[in-house]
Amino acid sequence: MGTGKFAMQAFLEVPHLVQVIGVELTHARFGIAAKALKRLAAKNPARFDCHETKDAEGRHAKWLRLVECDRVLDFRRGDIFQLGAELIARADAIIMAVAFPKDMFGRVQKLLGHAKQGCRILTYEDLKLGESHTWNPPAPRAFHQLPCNGAADRYRVSWLPKPGHHFYLHEVGALQTSLWKRRSLSSGSLAAH
Repeated sequence: MGTGKFAMQAFLEVPHLVQVIGVELTHARFGIAAKALKRLAAKNPARFDCHETKDAEGRHAKWLRLVECDRVLDFRRGDIFQLGAELIARADAIIMAVAFPKDMFGRVQKLLGHAKQGCRILTYEDLKLGESHTWNPPAPRAFHQLPCNGAADRYRVSWLPKPGHHFYLHEVGALQTSLWKRRSLSSGSLAAH
C-alpha cells in the first residue's frame, strides 16, 4: 500500500466500500501511513474510531484500524504472502501497485489464484495473469484482461507524469467464460460486460 494514500482515498471517496485493507512491508512507509490515519481520526473524532495493535516489543504499530459506523479501513504491516489467502479470496478488487522481481511472479500468481470469480485486479506490471492456464499448476480460474484496458493506455503517475504508466486490469472468471469472450472478440462481435 506504500504510504496508504490510495487506500485512504478509496475509503473516503467511495462510501459503499465496507472494508479496505492496505498491506505494506516496510516500516518507513507503513509509519507514514499510520501517522496519516491517526491524524485523520484525531481531526474527526465524532466520525472515526482508531484502534492500534503494536508489535511484540510494543515499539511499532503493526495494525491500525479506522472505523466509521459499519465500515473499516485496515492498515497492516507485513508480508502479503504471510497474511493468508483468505484476504485475497474475499476481495472484490485488488490493487497491486508494486514492482515484483520476475522470479517472484510465480508466488504472486499463486496468491492471486485464490481470488474469487468477478474480482478485478489492477497491477503495476504485467504478471502474465492472462496466461493463467499455463501456470504450474494452472490457476483454478481464468484471468482475462478487460477490453477497456488497451495496450496504449497510459496514466499519469508521480514518477512518470509523461507519457504515463500502463497498468494492467484483469477480471477473474470461469475458464469457459473467458474463452467464450476471447472467441467473441476475435470474431469481430462486440460483447458488453
